[in-house]
Amino acid sequence: MPIIIKKTKKDSDASLMRKFKKITTYMNIVQNARDTRYYKKPSILRAEKKSEVRHLKKKLKTLKRMKNISPQSLERLRDKINRL
Repeated sequence: MPIIIKKTKKDSDASLMRKFKKITTYMNIVQNARDTRYYKKPSILRAEKKSEVRHLKKKLKTLKRMKNISPQSLERLRDKINRL
């Protein structure tokens, strides 16, 4: 899918570059290219996923202890863990 950014009269070249970078970051284009650059064995992928889930669960546990954390942020973190 091509990324098209149209320039308006008030846009500078720097703002166009920021918009392009923001869109590519949001769509994970650069990260996907880096991830697929080299082959990873399925066992390594499973281990990385397991490690990330462990890290997020630990983060959730520490955030639950905090008094000033919003319930929405905890719910977002739970959703992220469940998606993995």
